[in-house]
Amino acid sequence: MISLLIISFGITLIYLSIAERMRTYNTLIAVQGALLFAITYAELKDIDVWHLVLILLETLIIKVIVLPYFISRLLIRKHGGGSIAMVVPGFVSLTVVSIIIFLSFLLSYLLHDDQIQVKYFTGAIAAIFTGLYLIIVHKQVFTHMMGYLTIENGIFLLSLAIGNEMPLIVNLAVLLDVFSSVLILGIFINRLEAFSSLDVDQLKDLKDS
Repeated sequence: MISLLIISFGITLIYLSIAERMRTYNTLIAVQGALLFAITYAELKDIDVWHLVLILLETLIIKVIVLPYFISRLLIRKHGGGSIAMVVPGFVSLTVVSIIIFLSFLLSYLLHDDQIQVKYFTGAIAAIFTGLYLIIVHKQVFTHMMGYLTIENGIFLLSLAIGNEMPLIVNLAVLLDVFSSVLILGIFINRLEAFSSLDVDQLKDLKDS
């Protein structure tokens, strides 16, 4: 069951690499959150019930509801859910992300021991490097945010590898989402509302008020 969920998570990474519209990106991030919610329940259902409820509520509310709604309300509605400026052709991004996933599996297999679970490590490393790739190859701030959220999801997935032994680590991973959404994404997006475009070149015009 967990393996199927992580495979589905990997498929969302592939779709992110070829997505062309803001709404598609936002939907895929919400789907990743729902998959992480299901993975969290399947992996941590044997821990203390209060820790489990807290982690599941944090995962569902923050990743599936709050962040997608926050992004949709402040950015997508303003810019009409328009197309993303593609710097490289979609088939190139598809190839690169597929290679990233394969290399992540190979690396996790080579490093596999009693402390590292292949399925989590593969998904986590693939998400982190896919997020970095999205940030590198796109020129819009919106896509950079999507890449950052993908990296966060990878870090969260990596934390689940030791979740049964240290549920506090999973809580801290989710609190990273809360911190970024309130103190980073909130301020960042509100600053960008003054611009008619989301191109990163406009970042040079940001300054303290």
